[in-house]
Amino acid sequence: NNINKYRIIVVYSSLALFYLARKNFSLTIPFIINDLSFSKSEIGKIGSFFALTYGFAKLISGVLADLQSPTKLMFFGLISTGLLNILFGYSSNLTLLTIIWGLNGIVQAVAIPCISKLVSFWWSPSERATWWGFFCTATNVGAIPFLTVFICSTYGWRLAMQIPGILCLIMSVIFIYSVNDCNNNNSNNNNSNSKNKNEKSIITTNLESKGKLENNFITNNRNEKNQTINESSTIINQMIVNIFLNGKLWILCLKMFLVDFIRMGASNWFLIFFLEYKHYS
Repeated sequence: NNINKYRIIVVYSSLALFYLARKNFSLTIPFIINDLSFSKSEIGKIGSFFALTYGFAKLISGVLADLQSPTKLMFFGLISTGLLNILFGYSSNLTLLTIIWGLNGIVQAVAIPCISKLVSFWWSPSERATWWGFFCTATNVGAIPFLTVFICSTYGWRLAMQIPGILCLIMSVIFIYSVNDCNNNNSNNNNSNSKNKNEKSIITTNLESKGKLENNFITNNRNEKNQTINESSTIINQMIVNIFLNGKLWILCLKMFLVDFIRMGASNWFLIFFLEYKHYS
């Protein structure tokens, strides 16, 4: 139980740092404008490129999380976003800043799929929604502005980008050694090994008792291969019908687009609004 609690703390902290290493940009915008004399449209290009790369990377990040180890993928994401945040703090060129932040959008996209797969490993279906809601609160913790604003006001915007990057690098080492692709994975391997042993023993006894079983097995195996080929040939058609031609799904996508359009605009530009238009200090 203590190990599980420790893993939960590590995963929660990692997800919070992921969001700290992306929300710090919107909080440093006023300081970047004053320091580098960028216009708001130039700052908007940096944020827009991040949104584009983040959105496209989300299309494949879920597939990667299913195909690869979520622990290793999360480790890669933490290291990458840490290094990119540090590089961002050392840069002053608009094009270079845009490229760096766009790459950060790509690596940031792996966080949610990895966490969701870990949740599916650790807890049963009746518990997953509860724990998923718990881990989602880490995104709000990581987006709390007090730390970033304090660093910007005291030490400058460059350190406000670099310190979250350093924290991500440290957390990546803690994560890879603490979250070892779940104990359930080992138990599942043991169960699968025992099942394989039982299946082998059954096949052996059946072969001894019935000589024709081998021919039947070969025939069934061929039928299964033919069925797999047929299924793979129709998967594209199923994607077209169930996804691209699904009107209800596109309505849902439009709804999410409008919600995020308002949410991201408010979260990225609220500080500028209060400083320049409301004259808050």
